[in-house]
Amino acid sequence: MALEVHIQLRAPSKLDPSVNTCTLWPDDPDGDSPAVCSKSPDALKEVFMKFNFRSALALPCLAAVLAVTGFAHAGLISGSVYNTPGSLSSVQNPPTGPAIATFSVDSINFFSPGGATYTVGGFLTPGGVTGLTPTQAALDLNNKELMFTGFVSLTAGQTITVTHDDGAILYLNGNIVIDSPGPTAPLASMYTVGATGVYSFDLLYAEVNGSPATLNFPANFVTPEPSTFMLMGTGLLGAAGAIRRRMRA
Repeated sequence: MALEVHIQLRAPSKLDPSVNTCTLWPDDPDGDSPAVCSKSPDALKEVFMKFNFRSALALPCLAAVLAVTGFAHAGLISGSVYNTPGSLSSVQNPPTGPAIATFSVDSINFFSPGGATYTVGGFLTPGGVTGLTPTQAALDLNNKELMFTGFVSLTAGQTITVTHDDGAILYLNGNIVIDSPGPTAPLASMYTVGATGVYSFDLLYAEVNGSPATLNFPANFVTPEPSTFMLMGTGLLGAAGAIRRRMRA
């Protein structure tokens, strides 16, 4: 919650002309009574310097907490489900129509031979799926397109493999590196990485023409945002130290 501090300076006190009275209060729509204090101008400066220092010091602490806990219950990979135009359809790029479901998973290693697991939820369960309603989880898997989005850490010279039945298209940093959109029996499509780094990826997969269904993309999926929070917290901690040194000076 943001806290706004108002200062109202009054005439010097008759008892001590060196002291100014002031009123400090939060910006309170409920009209609570303000707290009244008497401080000299130098003392007021010291109060607010300490307030600012403590506020700045709290920010990196908050950033560290966000870095540790902010993503504790979120999957590394976000996903969406779409209807395909019909049986034997290739991967639609981009998918057609609005998403009929969204979800999160931690990995991409899915297989359904048919039967009870030939649903959206049954297919995605091995990846630790979250975010589907019971109705969405029960959707028939046939004639569905799934899109997965996230980040992956790759090494120069590494060969990545996407095994798919049916079609699949893989983007790394916005560039197509695997393009096998048509219906197929289980097929391993491969790509050799040119440079080490963390890449954004988008994987589009279509399941058509009935079971079985297969999609396997073993990789080191990562979430870079927490490290960004930590860097921000480190910078704010340095700023807080500068404020403290200036206050002492």
